[in-house]
Amino acid sequence: MLLLALVSCQGATTWDDWNGRRDAYTSIPAAHRLAAHDAVLTQLPAVPGTAVGDGAVVAERFDLEMRHPGFPETYVSDVYVDLTSPHHHAWVEWTGPGAEAGPRGPWSSVSGTGRPGLDCNDPAVSNTTDTYCTPKGHFAVAGFADQLLGTPSCHYVTWVHFPRAIALHSHWELPDHPASHGCVRLPREAAKLIHNNSRAGLTHVHIDGTWTAPTEQLDDSLDD
Repeated sequence: MLLLALVSCQGATTWDDWNGRRDAYTSIPAAHRLAAHDAVLTQLPAVPGTAVGDGAVVAERFDLEMRHPGFPETYVSDVYVDLTSPHHHAWVEWTGPGAEAGPRGPWSSVSGTGRPGLDCNDPAVSNTTDTYCTPKGHFAVAGFADQLLGTPSCHYVTWVHFPRAIALHSHWELPDHPASHGCVRLPREAAKLIHNNSRAGLTHVHIDGTWTAPTEQLDDSLDD
């Protein structure tokens, strides 16, 4: 089936807008789901001050308008990220009353570029610090932030691998090849939807797929 990708940083921002356009977002068929690693869910240290079950709290310049009206009983239970080029699709599943009304994706994403000579397909390598790989595996959401400190134009940050400062977040640039320092870049609306509807420790992020090294690797000038 045709996979539709949302790439615009403009457009709907409220839950009603999303719900009204729901025919634009289609669930991934079971055949396209990622293969699960044998490893159990990795329970990583939470962001300081974050408790299991917490949702995001935002500052004045940000908003929670795309939060499901049934939150926290209804929330994003799982986020799936496929590292396979060229789309690196990401999509979500919901749980709770009214879960069927939640947009699921897919959306195009951008993963880590990897340092030259490293194989980011290897789960052990991908989970190693300073590799620029997006870590493969199953993780519990560790917490939230409005923006990245090092790149404040990256908004709606959902921390996945907190010791490495790996997150899902919005980004203005979404090429069809790996381009980040390990984070998963998303369209603004997708990052906002995940950020506003996830719960720390209860929302699980599953990262897998076939990573392909880009033509050029990154330097140390960016934080995403």
